[in-house]
Amino acid sequence: MEIGDVLTKPKVLVTCPIAQQATQKLREIAEVKLNPSAHPFTKEQLRKEVADINAIILGADKFDEELMAAAPRLKMIARYGVGYDNVDVKTATSRRIFVTYTPSVLSDAVADLTFALILALSRRITEADSYVKSGKWGRSPFPLGLDLARKTLGIVGLGHIGTKVIERARAFNMSIIYYDIVRNKQAEEKYGAKPVTLKELLKQSDYVSLHVPLTEKTEALIGKNELALMKSTAFLINTSRGPILDQQALYEALKEKKIAGAGLDVFQHEPIESNEPMLKLSNVVLTPHMGSGTVETRLAMALMAVDDVIRVLKGKDPTNVVNIELLERR
Repeated sequence: MEIGDVLTKPKVLVTCPIAQQATQKLREIAEVKLNPSAHPFTKEQLRKEVADINAIILGADKFDEELMAAAPRLKMIARYGVGYDNVDVKTATSRRIFVTYTPSVLSDAVADLTFALILALSRRITEADSYVKSGKWGRSPFPLGLDLARKTLGIVGLGHIGTKVIERARAFNMSIIYYDIVRNKQAEEKYGAKPVTLKELLKQSDYVSLHVPLTEKTEALIGKNELALMKSTAFLINTSRGPILDQQALYEALKEKKIAGAGLDVFQHEPIESNEPMLKLSNVVLTPHMGSGTVETRLAMALMAVDDVIRVLKGKDPTNVVNIELLERR
C-alpha cells in the first residue's frame, strides 16, 4: 500500500503548536499526534509518545540518545526552528535519522525583534509606557533617550539574521562592525560592515547584538570579562540562545551600571524563573523567546518542517538537512 492509505499511514508526533494549515497538509499522508498541552512534554512523556512514530516535529524539547533508542521506527527529527542544540545530532546521524531545521524563513522576524529591542532601549519605550499609564506624565520629567544615528552596532555572528539586522541598522544611519569566525565579504562590500576581533567589537560598540548558534565553543561566549570590555553607555541584545551569555554576570553588570542596559529574548533557563533577579531591573527589556513569533513566519516555518517530513516519509531526501553526511552515504 502507498503512503497516504488509511491503513498504512506513518505516524508523526508534533511536540509544539504549529499552524493548522501545516497540520492539515501533514494529515493527508500521516497519522498526526499533537501535544495537547501548552507546555513541552516531560522526558517520560516523550519516551512513551515516540515508541511507534516515524517522524517528529520538535519544538524546544530536548531529544537525546535515550529517546532515540526508544523510537526504533524514527526516520527523522524536524526541528521547528533555526537552532538545533536541543537535538543530539551525532547520535541521530549514527542511527541514520535525518535532522532538519527551518533556516532563513525566520530571519526577518528575528531581525525585527532585535531592532525593536534596540529601539526600546535607546528610546526607553517600556519606561515611557509605564510613565504614561502610572499617571506621571505632566507631574514629573521623563528622562531623555538616545539617537541611533552615527552610533556603532557590533554584530557577533554575521549569518542570515545578523545580516538582516544590518539592513535595518543602515536605515538608521548606524556604523557596523562585526565579529565572526568566517569573513562575510558580501556584507562588507554591500553594507560597509567592518570585521574586527571580539575584543575590539566589545570595546567599540554602542550596541552589541548576539547572533551565533549555541555550540560548545559559543557557550558562555560573553561573560564577566567580556562585559567588562563594554562601554558604560553600551547596550547588549541577545536574540540567539540564552547560554551564549553568562546571565549572572550580566545581571551584576546591569545592577552595578557597568553597562547601560540589555534587551533579552532568550535565557539560560526557559521559561524564566519567577525569582530571577533580572526581573527587578529597570534597565533591561525582556521578551519571552518570541523572535520568530509572527503569524507569517510561524506558518512558513511549519510548512517548511512539514514539507521535509513528507519528503522523508515518501522516501525522498529532505531539503533543509543538518546532518548532510547522511545524504552523502545514500
